[in-house]
Amino acid sequence: RFDDAAIERMLGHLRALLDALIEGPARTLGELSPLSPEEREELLVAGSGPSVAYPAGSLHALIEAQVDRTPEAIAVTFEGEEVSFRALDERANRLARHLRGQGVGPGSIVGVCLDRSIALVVALLAVLKAGGAYVPIDPSYPRERVALMARESRAAVVLTQRSLQASLPDVAAPVIVLDDPSSIPEGVSAERLDPSAGPEDLAYVIYTSGSTGTPKGAMIPHRAIVNHMRWMSEAFPFGPSDAVLQKTPFGFDASVWEIYAPLMSGARLVLAAPGAHRDSAALIRAVEEQRITVLQVVPSLLALLVEEPDFPRCTGLRRLFAGGEALSQALVDRVHALLPGLPLINLYGPTEATIDAT
Repeated sequence: RFDDAAIERMLGHLRALLDALIEGPARTLGELSPLSPEEREELLVAGSGPSVAYPAGSLHALIEAQVDRTPEAIAVTFEGEEVSFRALDERANRLARHLRGQGVGPGSIVGVCLDRSIALVVALLAVLKAGGAYVPIDPSYPRERVALMARESRAAVVLTQRSLQASLPDVAAPVIVLDDPSSIPEGVSAERLDPSAGPEDLAYVIYTSGSTGTPKGAMIPHRAIVNHMRWMSEAFPFGPSDAVLQKTPFGFDASVWEIYAPLMSGARLVLAAPGAHRDSAALIRAVEEQRITVLQVVPSLLALLVEEPDFPRCTGLRRLFAGGEALSQALVDRVHALLPGLPLINLYGPTEATIDAT
């Protein structure tokens, strides 16, 4: 079962633990490392890329900075409706002030149960601006899962829409129906709020699939997501000429960069119709009609896209991202045969590692 080298390495780990116990008998096992200095160097330094200390901050501050740079540019497009950066910011500010009045602030969790829409983007930004963290509740989830998420996250408020209100289970938190004209009092200021959330405060909580047991909420602070977004903007810069298609259900963390990367770079965020992530032909139409330059898909969906007759016409794509599943060399070769020269970037990371680890 083990070769000589593996046995020697395991004996070395045992010796390291015993030495550490002798040096500090009061330390807990979790404080001890079985690695030799040479192994630690190999794992943590030699195998790593360059280390960059990105400035800390809040996620919504990155977007507010872009609003100030291009206030009249189109920020979000959805089924014929579009809003500018200024209008998006003002709508989010009004809702954020209302949420602040409901007691939302650092440490507060806000459940967001909305279909993909401009209102969804407004809601997510508003929660961040109010200082709270959001937990995305996919409208397609079973009522039992929704109830578990609302209960375990201790959601202070739940944001939803009229068409989904009846399907929500009874939750202890107040429910705000965003498309109800009376949901937000008239006269709420559109001015930005004073910042309240710091780098260590939570930005969002995303529940895992629960495939290995009960779903658990991965808690992501602003420090972590800002670090990721700053890295992404440097590694794969977007600009005003780009259009990013947001099609990943927002209960999956891959949706996070789809939403925020364009908003912090001046690109156009194009929201796919609800359910479009299951329709390969509809996605290709959206890529063509909306002049999409950046697209992210899981490999199983990519395998369907390359079989669509119109896939080779997606020549406006500038970058194609794939992740979440194993990406085969055969599929990579197929993409490059149909769209020569298109960069195909393979990303991977668990939710707890803030979207991508490699």
